[in-house]
Amino acid sequence: MSILKIWDGSSWVEVPLVRDHGGLLGLGD
Repeated sequence: MSILKIWDGSSWVEVPLVRDHGGLLGLGD
């Protein structure tokens, strides 16, 4: 599993990448 790092404005958040709707999504829609 891949890990996506997202900057939330104050620190880095590690988000596991999961498959959704045929693509790769971390956080968001």
